[in-house]
Amino acid sequence: MTSKRVVVIGAGMAGLCTGIYLQMNGYEVRILEAHASPGGLCTSWTRQGYTFDGCIHWLLGSAPGTTMHAIWRELVDLDDVRFVDHDRILSLELDLPDALGRTRFDLWSDLDRLERYLLEAAPEDARPIRTWVRAARRFVRPDFPPDRPPPEVRTWRDSLALLPLVPVLPALNRWASTTNRAFAVRFRSPFLRRALDAIYGGHEAGMVILFMQQAWYHMRCAGYPLGGSLAFARRFERRFLDLGGTLRYGARVDRILVEDGAAVGVRLEDGSEERADVVVSAADGRWTVKEALGGRFTTPLLDDLYAGRTLDTFPSLLYVSLGVRGGLPGLGAHMVRFHLPSPWTLPDGTQVDQVPIHAYDYDPALAPEGCVAVISMLESRAIDFWERSRAEDRASYAAAKAEVAARVVDLLESRLGGVRERVEVVDVATPATFRRYTGNWKGAYEGWFPTGHLLKIPTLPRELPGLRGFHMVGQWVEPGGGLPPAALHGRGLARLLCRRDGRPFRVIPPPSAATPSVGAGA
Repeated sequence: MTSKRVVVIGAGMAGLCTGIYLQMNGYEVRILEAHASPGGLCTSWTRQGYTFDGCIHWLLGSAPGTTMHAIWRELVDLDDVRFVDHDRILSLELDLPDALGRTRFDLWSDLDRLERYLLEAAPEDARPIRTWVRAARRFVRPDFPPDRPPPEVRTWRDSLALLPLVPVLPALNRWASTTNRAFAVRFRSPFLRRALDAIYGGHEAGMVILFMQQAWYHMRCAGYPLGGSLAFARRFERRFLDLGGTLRYGARVDRILVEDGAAVGVRLEDGSEERADVVVSAADGRWTVKEALGGRFTTPLLDDLYAGRTLDTFPSLLYVSLGVRGGLPGLGAHMVRFHLPSPWTLPDGTQVDQVPIHAYDYDPALAPEGCVAVISMLESRAIDFWERSRAEDRASYAAAKAEVAARVVDLLESRLGGVRERVEVVDVATPATFRRYTGNWKGAYEGWFPTGHLLKIPTLPRELPGLRGFHMVGQWVEPGGGLPPAALHGRGLARLLCRRDGRPFRVIPPPSAATPSVGAGA
């Protein structure tokens, strides 16, 4: 059978996973990446001996316990990755009077320990506490989430993949419509009410998201890969190249070429063309639909999304990175979210009343000996301010970044003491930075934010009406984003193309992989 040529736009994780699975199945894949390194948002950067991580806090499937573990093992040698499992997911400093006796809430990974902690903190709330822990336990299952073919070729037989999840579905339906704030009113304890209100960083979202995360932490299959996100992405780059794929960096795509209703390749900014039988966009969704395709192939749902009428995007970030000599021993947890007595007004006008501090003291590869890399992720939706400032007044742009960093250092100094003089490196990435390096619409770090009832979030099209030979993968077609959809979309597209081309879908495990793959048949 003649090999089909596939061009993939973007060497982020979705593009790399797609390329790996297609190469396994006999397709000739060429990935075009505008940046100079793989991973997209799954990245890290180095400053004066410190590595600052831009993505993975935890990876679903880091150890046996879910379907995702087997899927990651199909893609790379997971035995060669060392993971760290945290006992605490995070600590929240709450705006409560000291007279209550508790002002910091710890979200423990182990559900037994969490239940004891909650009952000790608020014995009067034993009933909703046990409801909370029992609900999280419902998602402690090795087959969740399931692996299924893409919706374009799904048949009634594929619904059988959901049978092991039947016991989970009632809990999924019930808790998908209950938000953290709605659940908080069940508690009499001001401590637990405030903790639940703040648990999503000021956002309101379905409790089912928290329950699933807690279940995976409890199963110890949501660890952090030592070495950081770029090192993790490099493994996928090597795997793709080892399978015979080609990857071109510094190749910014300008237009998707369409002839007679079919995608036939892409035109790059330098005027050159790459022809292909299939075009896959793992790039920004709005750019793909509205610019690369000129808005000619769309749906009412996509039009509503990009007009802001259906789902909102995740915010962009002010990413303050610090290299601190001697570490932060007084922090008390690897991730703490501090409450501010009075909100900060950032240079872009954003009001901030919570400041997260993430100390990577558990990954010695990220800092010189005796030092620690520290990150503070501040949310912002004012990308226009940062892009305009960077373009029109670089001195003002630099001053605004310095102001934000100084405030974070001041906070650490006031809470922990003796920090300011030990800060060796300061680096600030703004929403304009995210936009410039990734092309993401609004600088959003994870696509569409999953608001409302989780089971009623619309399914986004991965193919477009009237356009053959074209597919989309990645976070812009999967509300909620994250790394698992990158792998699942790549696998799903390979299964789709194999089925349409009449060839069996196959998996070629990495050389040292010992665990059987998931559902190798089409």
